[in-house]
Amino acid sequence: MLRYIYTDDISDIKNMANEMLAITNEYELDKLKDIAVRHLCSDLNIENICERLILAETFSIDELKERCQKFIIGNPESLRRTKHMEEFIRNHPSFFKDFLFNIVQLLSTSNNNSSEKISNAWRI
Repeated sequence: MLRYIYTDDISDIKNMANEMLAITNEYELDKLKDIAVRHLCSDLNIENICERLILAETFSIDELKERCQKFIIGNPESLRRTKHMEEFIRNHPSFFKDFLFNIVQLLSTSNNNSSEKISNAWRI
């Protein structure tokens, strides 16, 4: 962190992005926060999606939350079978309330073909 403050060097963003968010919020380092958020958004996968959702909620990062939601919509089969997602749903039901409203909004503005694809993908 000190290296960034004095030199603008962020050579280890991959290993520090999660921790950076807490620090950037506390010290109002907006430029560093933007860099960390961009990295977190670009590196989503099945293993880290739940952790990233928690970060998005904790620090009120709409961009990261939206990217996570899009990732979930695009990967329902893979995510449905993961232990991480089951735990996340149990422990963070408020996220899914917002997520459900976003899906409904998407369905209401899209054509029937898209609605059917989303509906079929999330069939339990």
